[in-house]
Amino acid sequence: MRGIFASCALSALLLAAAWADHHHHGADGSHTHEEYVRWLKLTSPNADFAFGLYKSLNANAAAGKNIIFSPLGISTALSMVSTGAAGETHSQLL
Repeated sequence: MRGIFASCALSALLLAAAWADHHHHGADGSHTHEEYVRWLKLTSPNADFAFGLYKSLNANAAAGKNIIFSPLGISTALSMVSTGAAGETHSQLL
């Protein structure tokens, strides 16, 4: 469980960094090659987080029950929590 939580926190931090930098693009609205590479690096960890979280939730769900969750929402919330945490709490998040 700690590994999943650490992965969630890391994904959230990466997502927050990508959002913070989204406004840097060319005058015509196009993205540079460096931005494209950065987005590619972020895509795989976000997908891994989403599927890992789904597997964890599915393992704990009752048979035949639907699972509804938002990996992006959870990543965003974990990012905000990590930003405000300090000391032992921050080290446990990461």
